[in-house]
Amino acid sequence: MFKHMVRDLFSRRLGRSGCGPHGGHARHGWREDGGPFGGSRRFGRSPLHALFDRLDTTTSQEKVIREAIDEARAKGRDLRSEARGVRDAVADALASETFDERAFAELVGRVEERIPEARLGIATALATVHAALTPEQRKELASMVKHRGRHRR
Repeated sequence: MFKHMVRDLFSRRLGRSGCGPHGGHARHGWREDGGPFGGSRRFGRSPLHALFDRLDTTTSQEKVIREAIDEARAKGRDLRSEARGVRDAVADALASETFDERAFAELVGRVEERIPEARLGIATALATVHAALTPEQRKELASMVKHRGRHRR
């Protein structure tokens, strides 16, 4: 659930612009600054560039937002790595002669222990982003989240 929420908030879908449901030429690699690879810029752009362009953020706002997102992603990576370990252990338990429910409960408990930490990381990131933006920018970001990046106002 949290993975999807973070993905929806900070994914490439937030940055789509242009005509059509898929963002016009931006979906096919064309950039506003010329050519399919961004002209003089580095190859491609991060999804945050489109978000920052759309919100018209300052450099200091961008720095704060990037740091908040990086911290939330780090918490998510910890949870994912724990979940991968559990997945492997569940596969081993299924392959064994008998299924040990108590061992399974312990495995699931390890992941459940990490969820509050990930939730706090997401909440902290959202609070940081909220504080960094102006009321107009927050309104635009809320619209982007509500409409999953489609250009509606």
